Amino acid sequence: MGVLTFFLSPIGRLIGVGVIAAVLSAGATYWLTSQGYKATISRMEADSAKADAARANTVLAKYTADTAIIHDAATAFSAAQGDLGTKLDTISKDLKNVQAKRPLPASCKPDSERLRNLAAAVAAANAAAGLVTRPAVPATPSPH
Repeated sequence: MGVLTFFLSPIGRLIGVGVIAAVLSAGATYWLTSQGYKATISRMEADSAKADAARANTVLAKYTADTAIIHDAATAFSAAQGDLGTKLDTISKDLKNVQAKRPLPASCKPDSERLRNLAAAVAAANAAAGLVTRPAVPATPSPH
């Protein structure tokens, strides 16, 4: 009995139909499973993209806030710098007027009162400029 005669027999036809049905069923199962995996991967990629976008928006918001702070500081600095030029011109003019009206003799050495007045003038100029200064040497020595 040959292969062709086997498949032409009633039992051969049933076996042939069963094999074809099994192959089609396996193919359909494979296709459906792959479509499910593709859908899962697509959802995972979409979730990852949403998370990346959320992180990017957070970083962008922080960057925007930091840029605004820098802009405000630069604006304040520019305004203070313009005022400083005017104040320094006034101080320079006042210094020249004092030097012209009351020049110090060559043998003049500043006493403690003049040094205090000079330190007070420097502190006032620094305060007007918005600078915070600290003494280079502490007023009281630290105990060891």
